[in-house]
Parts: sequence; structure tokens; C-alpha cells
Amino acid sequence: MIYRKFIYIQNFQNSFLLQQQCTRKIIGCSTFGFSIPTAAVIGSCFALVMAMYMEWNALRCLLTELLMHSYNSGTC
Repeated sequence: MIYRKFIYIQNFQNSFLLQQQCTRKIIGCSTFGFSIPTAAVIGSCFALVMAMYMEWNALRCLLTELLMHSYNSGTC
């Protein structure tokens, strides 16, 4: 009888430890899983803004070049 109680208590402690480990893993995964999409969204927004800036620079340079070319050729 004492041996059975000891096994029951030991199994209860093992299941409690297992439950604690699972809880830690779930919390860790949810925290880790939250930070990856956030970084991806911020990174993609940064990349989009950078691409828009580069496109605007290219367009501005193209328009400046066209205006200079037309001014030098005497059509303006």
C-alpha cells in the first residue's frame, strides 16, 4: 500500500513537471511566434518605403535629364 502511494505521488510529480515544461514551451513559442511576424511586417514596410524612395529618385533624375536634353537641343 505504501509502495502504491509512493508511485502515485511520483507519477503526480512527474506529470506536474511535464505540465510545467509544456506550459513553458507554449509560452515561449507564442512569444517567439509573435515577434517573427512583427519583424516581417516592419521589415516589409521598410523595404516598400525604400523602393518608393528609389523609384522617386529615378523618376526625378529621368525628368531632369529630359528637361536638360530638350533645353540644350533648343526645342524648349
